[in-house]
Amino acid sequence: MNVTAANLDILGEGKYSEIMRNHPESGSSVITFKFACSLFGSIITNTYVGPLTDAGHFHAIFWIALGLLLTPLYPTVRGWLPEKKRRQSEPGMKKICCGCLFDQGSFQKKRTPFIVIALSGLSVPLLSTVTTFANLSIGIGVSMFVLLMLAGVTYVVFPRKVFRIIVAIMLIKISHFKLGSALGYFYTADEQCLPDGPHFSYTYYITVAGIVGSVVNLIAVMLYQTFLSGFRYRTALICTIIAGACAPIMDIVLIKRWNQALGISDKVFFILGSAIFEHFVNIVVALPMMVIFGKLAPPGMESAVFSYAVGIATFCFMMSTIFGSAIIKWSRMVTVGTDCNFDELPAIIGITQIVLPVLIGIPATLLIPNRLQTEPLIDWEKEKWYEDDERADLVAESLSRVLEESPEEEEGKCIEEMPNEHLCP
Repeated sequence: MNVTAANLDILGEGKYSEIMRNHPESGSSVITFKFACSLFGSIITNTYVGPLTDAGHFHAIFWIALGLLLTPLYPTVRGWLPEKKRRQSEPGMKKICCGCLFDQGSFQKKRTPFIVIALSGLSVPLLSTVTTFANLSIGIGVSMFVLLMLAGVTYVVFPRKVFRIIVAIMLIKISHFKLGSALGYFYTADEQCLPDGPHFSYTYYITVAGIVGSVVNLIAVMLYQTFLSGFRYRTALICTIIAGACAPIMDIVLIKRWNQALGISDKVFFILGSAIFEHFVNIVVALPMMVIFGKLAPPGMESAVFSYAVGIATFCFMMSTIFGSAIIKWSRMVTVGTDCNFDELPAIIGITQIVLPVLIGIPATLLIPNRLQTEPLIDWEKEKWYEDDERADLVAESLSRVLEESPEEEEGKCIEEMPNEHLCP
């Protein structure tokens, strides 16, 4: 399922990265439109997952998932994704098998970046395998090593501006540890585990809160597009990091049961806190990051570089999840059984989700160019990354076409097509 989703994501993201680069004045509008469409889908999904889970109909959920996985087949076959049709007669194109073509020319010109991007995609399954079949400590060590390797190859292969942006993304993502599993156990624990807990059902925790959160996310997308899309990248990120650091306070209040002292029920406070405020903050935090991913990709490598940046962000997300799991495991918390203990959870939330993101994330934004979101993030023409090889191939290709023309047309055709007029015969 994840392979299908990732494939569709990367193809679409590569295309709108190209649109954003060609039309930088569009700012974050493509990203916010994409998020809005995704949120409509999540609203529909949330309506049935919770009730089916409470009823124990897990097989039904997967049958629905199977049907949804087949829905992209029609638009894919019909060619709804705008793309240029490649032909075997084009220079550099090579037939592999069954009508499949490989752009060997583009691969040879940018072989090193393509290989690095492909190998980096193995980092997440490698980390998953290690943490599943080895132990948590080894997983943390391997993840740190892989992260340093990714930073190193980015420094060697890509321009320095791309390296600094990737490092900023790494720091921002890792600095916010994920504690979703512990919070999920706290909110849904039964009376035997946590006598004084909220005891939310999955219908309430997934469906009701999920639908409310998705609607709030839609509002957040519109508000971001209206008020924050004109900000500079650094300003937008700093504002969202600070807002993100405020959101976990709502969880701390509920865990400490302070809401009951105020006379507010758990369900009402959870809706006001996690379902509304935290969902609002999460989407606002994600939007400027996605705009950066979209503006980062160079011409001709949109899908590859976009997937590389998102892949690194996903890897860092997994690392933050592993770090969160390690902290939960090494603390004195007990999240399942008949004698649960969540006393350490508020302090852990305060350190890992409030203090660290501010102390690490805000300084990391200084590595990102302080440009408006309506401006190009990187001037690829000025960087001249792999430009010389492409220019030489363009000259050679233009010369070969010119030589096929008749002598009387040769000079005029050359001047018309050649990038440098003095290279004409």
